Amino acid sequence: MARDYFSEVETPAEEPAAHGEEARSIRNIPISVSRDRATPRSAVPPSRPTAQRRPASGSPRRGSRHVIWGVVAVAILALVGVGAVTVFRKSSIVVTPRIHTVVFDEAAAYQALPAADAQGTAALAYRIAEVALEERTTVTASGTERVEEYAKGTITVYNEFSDKPVRLIKNTRFETPDGKTFRVRTSIMVPAKTATAPGSMETTVYADQTGPEFNVGPVDRFALPGLKTGAPDMFEKVYAKSAAPMTGGYKGDRPIVADSDMNKATEALRSTLKTKALEAVTAAIPADSFAFPQLLSVAFEALPPQGEGAATQVGEKATVRMPYLSRADFARSIASATSADAGEGEITIPDTSTFTLTLASTSSTTITDAISFTLSGTAKFVWKVDPQSVATDLAGKDKSAFQTIVQSHPGVESAEAFLRPFWRSTFPTDPSKIIVTMSEAQ
Repeated sequence: MARDYFSEVETPAEEPAAHGEEARSIRNIPISVSRDRATPRSAVPPSRPTAQRRPASGSPRRGSRHVIWGVVAVAILALVGVGAVTVFRKSSIVVTPRIHTVVFDEAAAYQALPAADAQGTAALAYRIAEVALEERTTVTASGTERVEEYAKGTITVYNEFSDKPVRLIKNTRFETPDGKTFRVRTSIMVPAKTATAPGSMETTVYADQTGPEFNVGPVDRFALPGLKTGAPDMFEKVYAKSAAPMTGGYKGDRPIVADSDMNKATEALRSTLKTKALEAVTAAIPADSFAFPQLLSVAFEALPPQGEGAATQVGEKATVRMPYLSRADFARSIASATSADAGEGEITIPDTSTFTLTLASTSSTTITDAISFTLSGTAKFVWKVDPQSVATDLAGKDKSAFQTIVQSHPGVESAEAFLRPFWRSTFPTDPSKIIVTMSEAQ
């Protein structure tokens, strides 16, 4: 078995020298461990002396120090970065807006008035988007004929004069602002006015003369010239309006087309026109408003035939009118009517698909006066908050005033502030350094 050479060298024998064979053993021969004295070749194991003899070097210790300082430097940089983010990060406010969900009572009735009539009142107002389109097609004619026809249309007559019904006799004249005269062909009785609205009724009027020049309208106000001299007060307070054009006025030669061909062409033209006009009027409604298809009003007018001989073009004109409501006005009016604690502030209904509007039976399809309707389903009312206004009001204020300031905004249900850096006691004086976000999209 090989001997442990370095163990023997590092632990010199301390027993006294002995005689004889045993005393001459290698264990009793003194061996120097000095690096200046040569070591007998036969006494050094060939595989271990170099590694074991090499003196300790200082390099590993210096490397460890470098690693430690590197870790410390990285930690310091990280702390500085975190501190910088904390110091320079903007202060933020998270606002939860007021939200109220209502389940509509289907028995409750609501009303909207034309914008002109609702002005200066708390009534819900509607406006009208209108487009007119024409379409023609070719039919086969068998000849021509002389035609003279009177324009006609529907008007709404108003009584702001008396709390009793007003009777208008047959052939009472209704005059447009430019002097064109239309008449009723039967006597009519206009209902009495009420404390809040004039009495009104619809009737049909006919042009005084034939011809296309009487295809006019809609007309904002028809006067009754027969009242001007004998009853001036009544003249001012009994009047009429039309929501759709007068149609049918014609004078001249017109191709003769078989009724079956004309009816088929008219039906196809009106179907095409209604689709195109509906798309056009929907696109004309402002982005901050909405309308319901139930409120759509379409008036068709036959256009004079064109062309000669057998190939004749017939045409139709469609005038489409759709009342629309401001989302904000509608939301506030309905919120107040449903006791949703509306209070102050601007309200909106983000999703109008959750409820349905149904016209009341008393509403006119021509829509010239009040629109009565019912609602079914649910609606979520959301109070709007102006982030810039909140930031401006908080700028430079002490954090102790936070709740008082945010609660002065009627649309705020609750709010939470995060001041940066955390040791600040006041909000930044520059509003742009205060970020206001909504906890729920408005």
